[in-house]
Amino acid sequence: IVPRAEREAERPSAPPRSRARVDMTFERRVKPGPRPLSEYVRLPAEKYSVLDSSQIERVDGNSFKMDMGEIKLPMGFITVHPTARAQVELTPTGARQSVKGVSFEGKPERVINSMNRMFEEINWSNEVSAEEAGEESILRCTIGMDWALPQGLGITPRMLEGLLSRLMKFAMPWFLTQLERDYGRWSTGDDTRDALSEGEMRDLTQKMAFDFARKTVAEGFGSDTKRGKKNEMRDKPN
Repeated sequence: IVPRAEREAERPSAPPRSRARVDMTFERRVKPGPRPLSEYVRLPAEKYSVLDSSQIERVDGNSFKMDMGEIKLPMGFITVHPTARAQVELTPTGARQSVKGVSFEGKPERVINSMNRMFEEINWSNEVSAEEAGEESILRCTIGMDWALPQGLGITPRMLEGLLSRLMKFAMPWFLTQLERDYGRWSTGDDTRDALSEGEMRDLTQKMAFDFARKTVAEGFGSDTKRGKKNEMRDKPN
């Protein structure tokens, strides 16, 4: 019988990780409707509009699956198909939307494996709240990201924090616009909760993925992708 302490010592330790952290707040001034904005941001998840019916699917009462579709990155030889799960919980001032898992399919396999490793330990949340401001209301989204990065991928926390901040500045105005439109419908008594669009989120995701890929490769990430490209070219028949 091997003592427990020795068994624990024999187990391979997890590879070291460094952490990236992003905290950002985005606001939009909204004209109040017959129903208050503060009530809208606290709607239960089952009364949510999915915003884009082609990419967001309701899984159960408070969970959603986001399918970003197939994306061909600008390097030309990489195709990714990301999916994510999101969960909604109410807070005293609104709601917290949390991403619970991100995974990738696609090719080449080596690159996809690296991307899945990269996204293994990411905590992402968006807290939506409202504030009354005289004749206007303020719609507020507070983004929090805590990302544990495995070593060996060629990207530093500082580099990733800059990239994520750039992507959020690109994506959040669209998201706030969607919320403002949906609030306008709901405020006037429309409880159908039909999706606002079909395909807009896919187009936005494609643009963000291209921007992310260009920046990461330009700033040093991509040692695995570059090796993958060389291997792919070497394996092609003459």
